[in-house]
Amino acid sequence: MNREYLSDVEVSCRGIDLMVNNDWDGCEKLFTQYKNNSPLTNYCYSFFSFMKAILTFEDHLLETAHKNIENTQKLCTESTKMFSSFKKAFKLSSNSNNKTPDIPKEKVLEDKFTKAIILADCKLYLAILTFVRQIASSYLTSGLLQIRTSWKSYAKIQRQLYGLYKQLEPNAEQIYGSDPNSSVLQLWMDENDESESDSKPNNSEEKSDDQMSEAINELSVSDDEVGAGMPLETVKRLLGAVSFGYGLFQICLSFMPPKVLKLIKVFGFEGDRSVALKAINFTSNSKDMRAPFADMILLWYSTQATPLFGLSEGDVLISNEDTKSILDKNLSKYQKSSLFYYFKGKYYRSLLKDLDTALSFYEQAAEYSNHIREIELISIYEIGWIYLTNLEYEKALSKFLIMHKDSKWSRSFSTYICAILSASMSNLNQANQYVKEALKIIAANTKKLNAIELFTQKRCEFLKKNPIKSKSVGQLFVIELLYLWVCLPYSTKENLQRMIKACDEINDKNLLVIKCLLEGSLHLSLQDQDFGEQCFNECLARGESEKFTFGKYALVCANLELGLISMNKSDLANAKSYLNKAQSGYKEYELEERIQTVVKSSQRRLKFKMDNEKKNNALKDKNDAEEQEKINKQNEIKNFYIS
Repeated sequence: MNREYLSDVEVSCRGIDLMVNNDWDGCEKLFTQYKNNSPLTNYCYSFFSFMKAILTFEDHLLETAHKNIENTQKLCTESTKMFSSFKKAFKLSSNSNNKTPDIPKEKVLEDKFTKAIILADCKLYLAILTFVRQIASSYLTSGLLQIRTSWKSYAKIQRQLYGLYKQLEPNAEQIYGSDPNSSVLQLWMDENDESESDSKPNNSEEKSDDQMSEAINELSVSDDEVGAGMPLETVKRLLGAVSFGYGLFQICLSFMPPKVLKLIKVFGFEGDRSVALKAINFTSNSKDMRAPFADMILLWYSTQATPLFGLSEGDVLISNEDTKSILDKNLSKYQKSSLFYYFKGKYYRSLLKDLDTALSFYEQAAEYSNHIREIELISIYEIGWIYLTNLEYEKALSKFLIMHKDSKWSRSFSTYICAILSASMSNLNQANQYVKEALKIIAANTKKLNAIELFTQKRCEFLKKNPIKSKSVGQLFVIELLYLWVCLPYSTKENLQRMIKACDEINDKNLLVIKCLLEGSLHLSLQDQDFGEQCFNECLARGESEKFTFGKYALVCANLELGLISMNKSDLANAKSYLNKAQSGYKEYELEERIQTVVKSSQRRLKFKMDNEKKNNALKDKNDAEEQEKINKQNEIKNFYIS
């Protein structure tokens, strides 16, 4: 039986279509069948293993993905060397025979760009795997340097392909969104800054890096080569391919807290989110295999990042209409895609605040992915949060128990949620058992705890010393989660009032500061701004006058909330003072990086308002001056005739 002929590009797109449409077995079979055909098909096989590893967090799959990506890198470098040697030999032969070899330059250029993009992707994926696997010794020598190399490759390739695209497409800037090179992210690193690092790679790593550098140099495209005559469709596909990594890189950095940004020395930060979204949007509309993943990034930005990080005026936003259009486009093509149904649930929950419809789409996503347990668990997790938001404790507990038993992602956090849900239903003994179990899970963890696990650890250690003795304490901690995970805006008026009643029952002095913060936020959600403001001020007064260690984040958030209230009142000077205090007035508190990202977004919004106020004041002053000048001239004329 003859095997259907597929080009490398067709293999890549068909396999990704199978993956996105939930046929992971079919995708794996196709990529395994073609993995030795070329660097591109081998990259597809490695990408599949990378996605599977990231979703499962299984150590053996993470290790396999790491090896597969390294093999893809090796294949790109070896094929590049072979091609270079072949070209030199061919040139010598042609010189001796006085013949010119017929090497299609556009194919050579396409091959170079394809391999260069693959190598940049591989560097980024290896860095992600390093961070996920939390190999401490490799954070600098492998993780950060992989990221640096990846970024430099993306930036150069993107610049060259965009330049070529502008030559071939008269409306390039309108289609891409603007010239992406007008605002480019910079890494403050000299060409030889690796030598200044305190952590040196070992000899084998140095050798590998030398080989990689040699390969990257071989794949470097000169300005003369860029004009080698690649057709427009090929240029668009390659530009779509590099724009995904280029945009993803920048959008991830744009949400990093200032402390991390200083660590990796990233500057030119403010305008990059706009550039990132334009790049990813271009990939979304391209014929590259990465197009559906570009749409997922856009949907994540619109439905998750925007509400979670408090993005608003002054930030780059994706409209509800554009979000719906992306969903409709993909669900018409991928009718069994659990991931796109998941994002449709996010759309109804986060943007339309329709929890019932969101619940139905999450359930559909879980149903379509029941043979892919890891994706199913993501949907179950979201279903649990909807029940949590609705204060349906028993239903929420049933979902988080599944996460507690089956999920490898922050099991201690799911166990903690089970504890406070059990307490909220007056099952206090069971709640305290879950607290102990969460601490055991944390103690057994051999890797560095992430921010959510550290938050869980602090809560469970407090509850171990102060066992839960009433359901109102469990309910307070549920409300705390709903506040920190930005779920209160989706709660009904009745449920908000139930939460206020639960807060009223708290009299434990260790919890009063958190209680005041939560009460303030609940009253704000009920449109009672004056009482909410009083609660935030009480939170600060209690926290700053007493010896206070548990829930220190509440002081940061109270300043943040008061800053936002002042901003809404157009009291921009006070808003700036509160936000500056939130930014730099406190250290070492729960979820610091996430909260600082929200503070930064609020400061960006404030700057936008202050700039507008300055412009309006300047315009008013100008108009007033012109009006006064007119009056003065009229008076001069009047005085002339009178005299």
